[in-house]
Amino acid sequence: MADRAARNGADGRALSDIAPRIAAALWATSYVYEWAERFGIWWGEGLWADFDDERPPELRVLRDFAPGFRHAVWRDALLAIGGDETLAPELAEAFRALRGAEQPLDPDAYAVLDDLSRDHALGLVTNGAPSVQRTKLAGTTLAPYFKAMLISGEVGVPKPDPRIFRAALDRLGASPSEAAMVGDSRPRDVAGARATGMRAIQIAREKFDEGPGPEPDARISRLTELRSVLER
Repeated sequence: MADRAARNGADGRALSDIAPRIAAALWATSYVYEWAERFGIWWGEGLWADFDDERPPELRVLRDFAPGFRHAVWRDALLAIGGDETLAPELAEAFRALRGAEQPLDPDAYAVLDDLSRDHALGLVTNGAPSVQRTKLAGTTLAPYFKAMLISGEVGVPKPDPRIFRAALDRLGASPSEAAMVGDSRPRDVAGARATGMRAIQIAREKFDEGPGPEPDARISRLTELRSVLER
């Protein structure tokens, strides 16, 4: 993105610095924010995702909102650095293409899931829009490891609501006392697991959500620590 902006006469580094701040501010003051925040959809996804879901109706609202949001972010970012605001549509589409094709993944994910799947039933419980989360998963080969996958936008309730955790346990054929939740958010993952009666393991990496909520049963800094924690 910085290179593309520079080729068009804009300061690419300055644009990369300010665009996220503008996106976060516009998202937080938008009419979609309250519902999107509750279901775990954030401004970063608003910059690239299509949200081509028919249900629930809030996602259709988000789909209609996203194009104008993307244009406004890049327009305001260009104006803030003294650039040409007419470049906004080009930058918006370029970012969508780049980000949609690249799904960040924990480098330990494959090895750890391959190991744990030998003697554990694995499920995925995630907040977000179904189309977005499935697009992320489709950019990997992780799906076969999970015997159950629940997305808040499909289930109709987000983490930390115990209902989404109970639905996952039902699909896995497990009771809460037999299960552990591994996640990086204390208010969503740890709180939801505890409310369901599961053990809670928080992965505290560079970016994790240490907001209000109960203490986890254990903390790890890398997925490779997970088996030893489960065995204890």
